[in-house]
Amino acid sequence: MSEKEDKISSWPPEEEEISTWPPEEEKISTWPPEDEKISTWPTEDDKISSWPPEEEEISTWPPEEEKISTWPPEEEKISTWPPEEEKISTWPPEDEKISTWPPEEEKISTWPPEEEKISTCPEKEKFLQEDAISLPEMTPLTKLPLNTFQDARTALAVWYRRNSKRNELVLPEGLGAASRINYLATSQQGKHFLKQQISNLLSEENLNCDNYHYYYTLASYHDLCQDKTKAFEYVRKSLMLMEFNEDLLESSDIKEYLELIKNLNEDERNCIWLFCKLKLQFKIKESATAKHKSSSKLKVDRCNHKDLSVEQFKVSYCGAQRPVVITNLESVIAGPEWTIKHIRKVCGSKQVSLKSARENSTEWAGLESNHATSTVDQYLDTLPGDQYLFDWSLPLNAPELAAQFNLPEYFEDNILLKTNPGAMYRDSWPSLFIGAAGTGSGLHVDAFHSHFYMYLISGKKRWTFYPAESLPLLKPVYWDSLDPSFTKDLDTTNINSFTVDLCAGEVLFVPAGSPHTVINLEDSIAVSGNFVNGTNVELFKTHMKVNALKDPRSADLLTELCDLKLI
Repeated sequence: MSEKEDKISSWPPEEEEISTWPPEEEKISTWPPEDEKISTWPTEDDKISSWPPEEEEISTWPPEEEKISTWPPEEEKISTWPPEEEKISTWPPEDEKISTWPPEEEKISTWPPEEEKISTCPEKEKFLQEDAISLPEMTPLTKLPLNTFQDARTALAVWYRRNSKRNELVLPEGLGAASRINYLATSQQGKHFLKQQISNLLSEENLNCDNYHYYYTLASYHDLCQDKTKAFEYVRKSLMLMEFNEDLLESSDIKEYLELIKNLNEDERNCIWLFCKLKLQFKIKESATAKHKSSSKLKVDRCNHKDLSVEQFKVSYCGAQRPVVITNLESVIAGPEWTIKHIRKVCGSKQVSLKSARENSTEWAGLESNHATSTVDQYLDTLPGDQYLFDWSLPLNAPELAAQFNLPEYFEDNILLKTNPGAMYRDSWPSLFIGAAGTGSGLHVDAFHSHFYMYLISGKKRWTFYPAESLPLLKPVYWDSLDPSFTKDLDTTNINSFTVDLCAGEVLFVPAGSPHTVINLEDSIAVSGNFVNGTNVELFKTHMKVNALKDPRSADLLTELCDLKLI
């Protein structure tokens, strides 16, 4: 290498006519300035004008033989990536160039492809021909990706949130989340969306015929559309693909059953739960017979407690599923009388959740929770006619009042009170009801097939209830629960019913499974409870086994009852 080629004191090279930085016109050849008597760094003593040292004969990097001014090298010089020879504006390459996916030759505006359109899916063709819905012009519905397989309730909620500003549908005020979804499902727009989603799902059947979750999703849509037959068909397909033996739900003992469902994932448990709910509905429907259509009113017995033993009560009323009013009970309330004044004194500062009747509610008893908080004092100040202190647990919220209530002997045989402290339902009752004249609860059935009692402290209540076997005639609707809801305009003229006015100092027994309504004829204060004994324990176990699929506390309760040999 020549001296000229080697003589480079800094970067850039000599041929670029700048020996150092800054340029010549700035009169400083190196840093620091001349007056600091140092021409370069490092100092003269170091005998190295640049890096790397002289002995390595390379003034810059890369070496002279590889000298390039920029990266990549000149021969590969390109302004963008990919290189010129491969230059394409989009992916895929030019020779495969398509503007969208799928390719032009497969281009379709909807699924399934044109050549398969409807013809490969007779199930879809039949579905679309049924109950065609003609909607006014509206913004196109948002399609949800099918590969997520959202269940119907979730998909409907998402669709409404995304389209609520563009839809003309206005939801009634005062409804909770569950009632809002159910209201949407019965609206014209909601029905149209659900039918559209079912149509989309049916188009995917060939691709998902071995996917249990796909059929569960289809079942959930038909269930929300109240097409129970189709829902049952699809949920059974789902169980078959899961290789789940549905007979185990009834044939296995409780411990085996609980161990079985413990090893299932959430989707599998939801699928089995839906199957159980639908099966229960079909059993109820099949039990409807013409003999229940008599219009005669059934009589409710009134018995003095001195004339009714506990054993007679169990046989004649609990076992026979007949209601009864028991009178002249003594010492039910220990201590001061439970007046409004006394209740204020004991628990006036306690927070309460109040209920209000809503016309479009599908909640239990047609009552929706008020989101505004209140204290007992605030509620009692006005006793509003549209709010109800309903089923408020005394052991959990006002233990001082609970300690003053003596449970009548007829209801002491209760397996729920024999569990350990902290167990589910152990401290739920007695519960307090306070309501102004005109308040009440809509038609409902008490949960988990429990018996029910109510002791009226003051006021007057009118009860109308129906025998358990009349339930199918009341056209129950099971939304997302084993607890049915009922339509407000139901004609009950030709259905057997019991009507009784409950007065202060009396207790009413309502047998398990009996639908009933209540209205306060006067401002009223009452205490109530639910219980399970030998006369209803089998149906109680059935309900709790199903509930255990969604609620771990139900599984824990069943386990404890088994360990205590109570069931």
